[in-house]
Order: sequence, then C-alpha cells, then structure tokens
Amino acid sequence: MDERKRYFRLGLFVVVTLAILTGVLFVLGGRSLFQPSFTFETYFDSSIAGLDLGASVKFRGVPLGQVIAIVGSGSTYEANVPLEKRKNYIVVRAKVATSPKETEQFHSEFGTYVKRGLRAQTELAGITGQQYLGLDFLDPAKYPPLPFNWQPENPYIPSAPSVADQIVANAQGFLA
Repeated sequence: MDERKRYFRLGLFVVVTLAILTGVLFVLGGRSLFQPSFTFETYFDSSIAGLDLGASVKFRGVPLGQVIAIVGSGSTYEANVPLEKRKNYIVVRAKVATSPKETEQFHSEFGTYVKRGLRAQTELAGITGQQYLGLDFLDPAKYPPLPFNWQPENPYIPSAPSVADQIVANAQGFLA
C-alpha cells in the first residue's frame, strides 16, 4: 500500500509540474499563438542591407509587427523562369500582430490603403545601420508598383526607395 502512495504522489507531482510549466510558457509567449495576425509582402529591386529577420514593421512610427522572411524572387516565384528573364527582386514578408480590432481593420482596408499610396520602405533605426520596414502613404504616381508576373502568396504592398537612398540622391544632386 505504501508503494502505491509513492507512485501516486510521483504521478501527481509530474502532472502538476507539467501543468505549471505549460502555464508559464503560455504566459511568456504562447498568447501570441492565439493573437490574430496579417501577413503581407513587398518587393525591392535594390539593396536592403541592414534589414534583418525580426526587424520592426512600423506604420508612421507606430510598431505593428515584424519582418518574418527575406528571400529572393528567383527562388520563390521565378524558379521556372529563364535566368535572363528573372526580375530578381528581394521579397520581404512581414506579419502585423496588434490588437484583434486593429489587425482586422488593417486586413479589411488593405486594398484601399494601397490605392491611396501605402508604400513600404526601409528606414534607419539609428546610427547603427540597422533598418526597419516603414509603412507610410506616398504619392502612388511617383512610386508605382514594381512589375512582376506572378501571383503573390500574401497581399502585396508596393515599395519605395529607402529614406537613406533618397537622402544620398538629394545630396548628390545638391553637390552636382
């Protein structure tokens, strides 16, 4: 009888420990599994050096999510296209994960935002050279979408040149 009590106590200890561990893991990060999210992608035809996986995605300075993938269009969408006809864009995928209400609103109004000029561009996070993906409304006539011949896996936001590139171009124009 004493042996049964030991096994019962050991089993109870294991079950309670697993329950506590599961609860702690849920509190520390598991809640994001149940949080609604919205994934979009954008394409760049120039360097995005300094933009890394996990970089912040901000809409007019307000954090919305993070970059989840940076891949080449050659391997993602153009594997069956002859090499000389490939666009060779950089495909950046990002996940927006805010409150359920904000995420749903962004998802439902996404098409209208893009028509109004929502553009993605890399922006410097400081003097370290690290970048984040910034979303803002820019002139759609000045920054038209890049041409491509595939169906995106996720909703597409056209890109615009990075703020740093624009500053360098303006400085070069001024000096010339």
